[in-house]
Amino acid sequence: MPSPTTTTTATSSSTTTTTTASALPSWVLEEREAAGIRHRRRVLEQRAQRIHGLPRATSIAVDVEGLSQQVKDRQRALEKDQREEEDFMRLAATQDRAAVLLQHREKKVLYFP
Repeated sequence: MPSPTTTTTATSSSTTTTTTASALPSWVLEEREAAGIRHRRRVLEQRAQRIHGLPRATSIAVDVEGLSQQVKDRQRALEKDQREEEDFMRLAATQDRAAVLLQHREKKVLYFP
């Protein structure tokens, strides 16, 4: 630990005395440390208040035209799928009737030559 140092400088009209921190009494050091701690706490509280204290207004941009276009596209795709399924069901029903008629004809040919 460095020894306490006192420097005296003579100038034309005054004398300056510089004292290092280690030469100060312990109660002065404790007061300085306490003041530093209070200052840091105050600064941290102010920072926390700036960050967390005020509610921030956030805005979200919405592309209404783009969203409505997506909805229309989705609706068109669903309608197209529904039409395709209906067409498939009609075709399946037609093919079922044709198969039934074919089976009836085959039975008539086999049993009634």
